[in-house]
Amino acid sequence: MKKISISLLALLLVSVSIAQTKKFTLQPNQELKVMVKMKQSSSMMGMGEMNTTSTIISTMKVVSVTDSGYDLTMKVKRLLMELDMMGNNKTMDTDKESSTDDGDGGDLKKILKEEKSYSLNAYTGTLEEKKTDKAPIDIDMSEADDAVTGSMLEMQSANQKAIFMILPEKPTVGVTWSDSTISEVSVIRNNYIITGIKDNLITVAITGTTVGEGDMEMMGMTMTTKTDNKNTGVAIINRKTGITQSLKMIIVGTSDVDMMGQKMNIDSNITTETTVE
Repeated sequence: MKKISISLLALLLVSVSIAQTKKFTLQPNQELKVMVKMKQSSSMMGMGEMNTTSTIISTMKVVSVTDSGYDLTMKVKRLLMELDMMGNNKTMDTDKESSTDDGDGGDLKKILKEEKSYSLNAYTGTLEEKKTDKAPIDIDMSEADDAVTGSMLEMQSANQKAIFMILPEKPTVGVTWSDSTISEVSVIRNNYIITGIKDNLITVAITGTTVGEGDMEMMGMTMTTKTDNKNTGVAIINRKTGITQSLKMIIVGTSDVDMMGQKMNIDSNITTETTVE
């Protein structure tokens, strides 16, 4: 009886050890350079087309190692944007004084001053922003270019979380899994399948949907939007560190917009490419 009890205890301890294996390997003071490039084209009935090309370069630094994972800080280093809206062109670059001091790109300069703190759970892949006493930056969404800036930051936030993708315990070609993310304004459901493994790199194909509803201010008007998007993409993950080295996502969809009682449709196509060094 004692031998059986000891064997069961040993098995339990081994099981707990396996379950508690960290999915990511990071070092104190390690710094990740994250680049997110986004191309977006959209057409709105009666209001023409809008095309934007944008890039956000940021760093994520490992501040400390915790029992559950890591404490990180994130800081935007550079932001570029080219906006073409109904024939009106605008270019902004935080590395150029002329694009941040003329009043039109002021919010870009605010973004560079902000450093955010995060906690990464190395077992679940959960990336959570820490609450601080500092007031968040205030982006004026009443102007079209500032609204685009806001959408860029939202896209960057989503892609930051995708950097820490949890793989199955035994990743092999053909293995599938799925997950969902539910917020106040949207529901994202994705399906994954491992399509290739070469050395330490694992290729994952992604398909899914995003359904959402919310309000936003643009050009002094409140718009209520209902979105229905289809997502496809490919991620390449380093199996040694667990970090997603590259991620390309294509989001195609339609939004139903209600602006001051006027209803219209917006067709959009968004491509994002994220690389991590």
